[in-house]
Amino acid sequence: MAIYAYLFEARGIQRFLFSTGKLKDMIAGSDLIDYICTDGGYVDQVLHALNLTDQVKAPRKAGGVFYLIFNHKKQAQRFQAAWRLLATQWFPTVETVDALTEANSVKEAIAKGIKKLAEARNTLKIELPNASPITERSPRTGLAAVKRVHTALGRQESVDLATATVRQFKRPQGSQKLEDRFSEQNDIFWPNNFESDAADNKKFPLGKRSLIGLVHADGNGLGEILRILNNACADAEDETYIDLYQTFSKAVTDATISATQQASEIVLLQHTNEKVMPARPLVLGGDDVSVIIRADLAIPFTQQFLIAFKETSKKEINSLKQKFKDYGLAEHAEKLPDCLTACAGIVFMKASQPFYSAYNLAEGLCKQAKSYSRQHKSAAENQKVELIPSSLAFFKVNDSLLDDIDAMYAQTQIAIHGQTHYELCTAAYLVNEHHKQLANLEQLLALDRLLQSSTLNNNPLREIATLIHANVDQAKQAYKRWNYVSERNLAQLSKVEQKQVSELEHFKYLLTELIGPLEPDLPFHKQDDGKKYQSVLGDLLALATISEEAQQKITQGIAS
Repeated sequence: MAIYAYLFEARGIQRFLFSTGKLKDMIAGSDLIDYICTDGGYVDQVLHALNLTDQVKAPRKAGGVFYLIFNHKKQAQRFQAAWRLLATQWFPTVETVDALTEANSVKEAIAKGIKKLAEARNTLKIELPNASPITERSPRTGLAAVKRVHTALGRQESVDLATATVRQFKRPQGSQKLEDRFSEQNDIFWPNNFESDAADNKKFPLGKRSLIGLVHADGNGLGEILRILNNACADAEDETYIDLYQTFSKAVTDATISATQQASEIVLLQHTNEKVMPARPLVLGGDDVSVIIRADLAIPFTQQFLIAFKETSKKEINSLKQKFKDYGLAEHAEKLPDCLTACAGIVFMKASQPFYSAYNLAEGLCKQAKSYSRQHKSAAENQKVELIPSSLAFFKVNDSLLDDIDAMYAQTQIAIHGQTHYELCTAAYLVNEHHKQLANLEQLLALDRLLQSSTLNNNPLREIATLIHANVDQAKQAYKRWNYVSERNLAQLSKVEQKQVSELEHFKYLLTELIGPLEPDLPFHKQDDGKKYQSVLGDLLALATISEEAQQKITQGIAS
């Protein structure tokens, strides 16, 4: 008997969320996207309206992506026709792809659908309403305006269709909101406004520089687990495949939610300001997490999330292994990892800078961290799936903001002098992992704490980071001046100077532990090829700025 699978994927979500740059619109947009697959959400509503709720299986349904299995072709076609029509009204301008496939098994139908989705991503689609030369456009997005709305200042604003839809969206009463999955605390407020004239319980708590961290985290190695699942179900019944797929999808989602809640409780709840959380969730679906956080808390939150995700996934993976064994697939269960890991990217920026480019940059940093972690996989005994270590990459933008991480690094963090390259930061940092060849976040944070608590002045380091782009010899002179006190006889130094020497030597020790033996005339490590010098000055100075933000009196809001 033929099986019919309908696969749908919402893509380009960041453009939809960040098009206006207003926090209120980001929040409403993320809630709307989250509502697609939530219990009682848009997918469930369409199935109910077509009387198909009890006749359809959903192996995957989370984060704007869902797979539905139908036994009859007409049912699948009816759903596809209704869904395509309603989706354009519910979330216009969101890039979507879908596929309807037929096969003799659920596994084969989904495999065909995934292949079709990949092909559909390369197809250009017309965006409606199309803007003619005389069409009025939204000043925030540049898209065709469909209506004018009154602002809080009594002015009129032309808005496009997506913005108008987002601002009209109201999540039904009783439906669990996105932020409720970040924390189970009921007596807190999640901010929804960067503007200074907002109500106290709606202002985003910011420091003097109004810096925030845009965090994007993503799970590792899920494709490998799906490969094991597919191989295990080569000769299995459809019901077995669907049950295992649902168990796996639920396991990933539950592990992500639990890890997020732990990170929120340990980091965010300790830094509420008048019960206002110093963060705002944007995405929490499957293994994806995106959140805006006060700058000084972004790395601690992400670090805690990555550690917690590894722990919370152990329980979920054990449940998945047991499910394999219940179906007589113990041999394949042994190939599953004991836990899952994740990587993350963080962009530090001012709250008034464009979020769309920053989100692309955060995704790029996350991919960069994954690539970095793949340099050192680890596998447990008798385990074929290699674990990618958890890691994170971060970048602090200044005045200009590009959405390509390679371009940003080349512009700001790499000094090129002929064939010689001086790199001011490393690709990423392992989290709660220790490998000799790879940099570790805990070591970088130890360096930052030393600079913050010692008598060492980091201005010479900033001078070196600036001079290295223009003149290497001048950078060496600046480093020599910083080291001058350590070259003198200790007996001739005052107690303050002796302390400085001790702190300076400790700084060099920690830096050596992080990147390797240092050059005598620069705080850089010479790579094996002799043409590349590696340091972490750029990252360290970024942390220094962010740490200063934490020390400032926390104020509420800025003009967006």
